[in-house]
Order: sequence, then C-alpha cells, then structure tokens
Amino acid sequence: ENAWKYRCCCIHLVDSFMCRDAGSFLSALLVSLSAMMLLELPHVNVLSKIDLLEAYGELPFNLDYYTDILDLSYLMDTMSVNGRGDERYKALTSALLELVEDFALVQFNTLNVQSEESLRALTAVVDKACGYYHQNDPVTTRPPQTTAENINGFK
Repeated sequence: ENAWKYRCCCIHLVDSFMCRDAGSFLSALLVSLSAMMLLELPHVNVLSKIDLLEAYGELPFNLDYYTDILDLSYLMDTMSVNGRGDERYKALTSALLELVEDFALVQFNTLNVQSEESLRALTAVVDKACGYYHQNDPVTTRPPQTTAENINGFK
C-alpha cells in the first residue's frame, strides 16, 4: 500500500488449451511459478477461455486436477505415453514437476467471460489477494458484489 491507497495484484492468464498437453501444462506451471517468485506481488493464476474447453476435446484429467494442481506424478505418466522415451528428458521433467510440487504455490482459478458468475468469483479472488477482505477501514473495503458490476458495464 502506498500514499495513493492503491494496491497491485498480478493476474496471470493461461489459455485453457494448455491443459490438453502435459508438456504445455508443465510449461504454464513453470511460467506461473516464475512470475510469482520474480514479481513479488499478490498473484492470481487464471485458466481463461474455460468456456471453450469442450471444443478442445476431452482432457486427460478432470478440471479440478488442473486448477488445484493435484499429484503431478500422473502428469508425468501422461507425458511418457506421448512417445518421448528419452531417459534424460524424463529425469528433467520429473525434477521440474517435483520443483512445482515442492513450492506448492501454483493454483488456478477459472474464467468464462460469458458467465457473470465466473467474473464475480474471479473478482472476489482478486479482491481477496489485494487484501480487501482483511481491512476494517470502510474507505478501502469494497464489497465483492459491487466490483464485478463495474467491469465493462455488467449489472
């Protein structure tokens, strides 16, 4: 917080198409983790275009696996099925997955721009990351229902 009373929050958007391939999803995890560590701001990771996910075909795991970053060893099993048989590649991938799990910082929220409820939920997450729910000062506290209404005229 500064003299102007504004707060910053990093919102990292990742296209939900990245969930289709284990290597792409690992890349998204690493970029998200790197941004979180380097920017040193409250951080919200978002799987965007979630409304188009069905058009990409069936995912190897359910959506909760990708949003909650559950046991990533299953992701490793999917990668080896994709035809990459090099042992060095498997060792590197395993080490990278272990790194993401050890930090246990990356988690994704979903965004469907066609759904006002999805926009409200994401706005509430961003408000919470900025500390609006933890302030007792009525000047800086915004109720979550008013923030989404101000985005692009949604009411």
